[in-house]
Amino acid sequence: MVDYRKWEHLQVDAEELEGSGGDGGRGASATSEAELLAPLLTALLAVLDLLAEGLRRGLSAPQASDLKDLLARLTNETMRFDFGQLVAEEESSGRFVPPRVLAAAFKASGGAQLALELSTSAASAASAASTASAAPATSATSAASAAPATSAAPAAPAASAEARGAPLGANVWADWRSARELLFAAKDALPAVSRYFLPAAARDDPGLAARIAAAPAATGPAGTRGLFDFDNEEGRRGNFSVFVPEHAAEKPLAVCVALHPARAHGQDSLWRWIDAVRARDDVMLVAPTAYHARWPTTDMQGLADEDYPNLVKILAEISSRWDVDASRVLVTGHFDGGAYAWLCGLRTRSVFTHIAPLATEPVEQIPSVMRLVFMHLRGTHTVLKDKPVYLVIGKQDHYLTEDQHRSISVLNQTGVRLTCVEKEDLGHTFPFEETCHILQWLLDTAPESTTGPAPVPAAGIMEAARDLDADPYL
Repeated sequence: MVDYRKWEHLQVDAEELEGSGGDGGRGASATSEAELLAPLLTALLAVLDLLAEGLRRGLSAPQASDLKDLLARLTNETMRFDFGQLVAEEESSGRFVPPRVLAAAFKASGGAQLALELSTSAASAASAASTASAAPATSATSAASAAPATSAAPAAPAASAEARGAPLGANVWADWRSARELLFAAKDALPAVSRYFLPAAARDDPGLAARIAAAPAATGPAGTRGLFDFDNEEGRRGNFSVFVPEHAAEKPLAVCVALHPARAHGQDSLWRWIDAVRARDDVMLVAPTAYHARWPTTDMQGLADEDYPNLVKILAEISSRWDVDASRVLVTGHFDGGAYAWLCGLRTRSVFTHIAPLATEPVEQIPSVMRLVFMHLRGTHTVLKDKPVYLVIGKQDHYLTEDQHRSISVLNQTGVRLTCVEKEDLGHTFPFEETCHILQWLLDTAPESTTGPAPVPAAGIMEAARDLDADPYL
């Protein structure tokens, strides 16, 4: 679990701002900005960490209380800035650090306020449930009436200090993502922000921080490192974003293609995965957006699948710009994206070598995947043999039924190389803490053995893009 309290000790040195580019003669002004930014950043980064925790598994009562205090601090700190004046000054100097941070604070404030409202509602519901459970056993509505009389110690009340509300909703996701997107632009100027965009376990790694700080400056549109948006702004469909770590090694990079959930956007996957990818020098991230609100996860027989050909073309485009390790091309996704990851990874001539579905439906509920399973068991489809799969399921997930365990049993019969991780406290939410493990698994796990289909070579990605019209769905 992220220890957000460590941000209470975060310090922002005036030199960080003074040396961040633009007008080098504004030393006094820069010092003043740093003095204002330090407490603002402290509160902002702590809020974002708490929101991530709430998005992952809901907030406990103490965390909700801390978030309330942090929100008050964040609001007070933002009032110390004249946003309009800052923007005017920074436009003339070319330095956008304080306005970016302030805009991120406004976004985070909105998400925090909504999170508190949701947590309050959840606490009220939990309290009502707890009261109902304390009613006499003869009550028709008593939740405890179904418990055996010989039951051991009673369960802790749902409203206890350790109880958590439901994971935060889509609107909080949007504000969290927007705040991170704004803040990311300040990472090169503020080391504290650069550390924030790393997994919690890597934030205090001085060696990693030094390698990132020493990375070549050729990033962004003019270089080959950094964040690239290929017409993938919010509201646009069928396009993609790419992130290549600033300190990426000069060697072929493994590829993580992260598919978003239903009614979401590639930017959602980008900001969920970017921290884990940025901590490595051997992986690049691709975050595509589906053509429609959902990936085509239903039975595609007789229907055109626009998205898989588009994903192959995206990989071909990336292969033409970067040195790609085509023996390690992961397709992963959350829920709807995870179901489509199954379909993409199990095609006969798939360009994807590894599959990682996250908190998605059991394969028994995905007809196209089950058809492939049945074909495999009849000996007419061999793609599943030795296919590396990393499956993450949550025991608190309302989609986790007996079907999930039956599906795992069926998958094991096909010969897939299945790594299954069951998270005790995970519901139908994104497992942030597994992203680093999945990337390490991608690098450590060789693609299909000689008993299964040969992986597509680097040149094969380009060939697959040219031959899409002749490539059957199965």
